[in-house]
Amino acid sequence: TTSFVYPRREPLGVVAGIGAWNYPIQIALWKSAPALAAGNAMIFKPSEVTSLTTLKLAEIYT
Repeated sequence: TTSFVYPRREPLGVVAGIGAWNYPIQIALWKSAPALAAGNAMIFKPSEVTSLTTLKLAEIYT
């Protein structure tokens, strides 16, 4: 007999990410895009220096 097996992907729930001051949008996208694509909720803490870039990214997502 032939069987077909594939992984079943399920969201983890809430995922956390911490950003740095250098490359703020790139680091935020590296962390948030895969998490949101998998169906997870995302909490992201940006650097104090670059918090406005994360707000702009949140506007793009919504």
